[in-house]
Amino acid sequence: MTKQEQEFYGTLESNTLEQNLEQQKQVVAELTELGNQLRAKKYAVDLDTKTLKALIEFLGTEIKFKGGESLGLVQLDEELRKVKVENGVLLIESTIVQAVYFFLSRHEGTTLEAAKKHQAVFKPFTKTYENIVADGNVYKKVGERVSAAEQQVAFQQEAEAAANQAVAGREALVAEENDAASTVE
Repeated sequence: MTKQEQEFYGTLESNTLEQNLEQQKQVVAELTELGNQLRAKKYAVDLDTKTLKALIEFLGTEIKFKGGESLGLVQLDEELRKVKVENGVLLIESTIVQAVYFFLSRHEGTTLEAAKKHQAVFKPFTKTYENIVADGNVYKKVGERVSAAEQQVAFQQEAEAAANQAVAGREALVAEENDAASTVE
């Protein structure tokens, strides 16, 4: 846990309800902004035009699929045919990288030649996929902070409601005692 995370979780317990509501609002905004950034982010894959063509060919001839995966494979093929390599770099959305990784990581080959073809098209995507996973972990950690803030706010609201109910009950009891005392006189 980072120092920033420790501070965040530590302040939740010491903050007032109003402070935690504000902190919750801020961390929800942070999560929303991060989600928007990640959806719009393009990831760099180091590969040349020749390797991109080899990938498209490999996906079209070597990859096995089950049921509805065929839809994903067809869509992936369409997306890869639209992209262009510039200066040895392919800039694409995370969903395309994840789809390539999904299909290539499940591939089963039988020959050394097939292994070399597979490695040539798979290797450029592994580092990029790791970057996507790292970004996902950052998003997950912010989501955990949102959850912690929501839980603390709910706890404080319940405690405040219970305290108010106890005060109201005590006030009602005092009022009954006062009424009883005034009727005795």
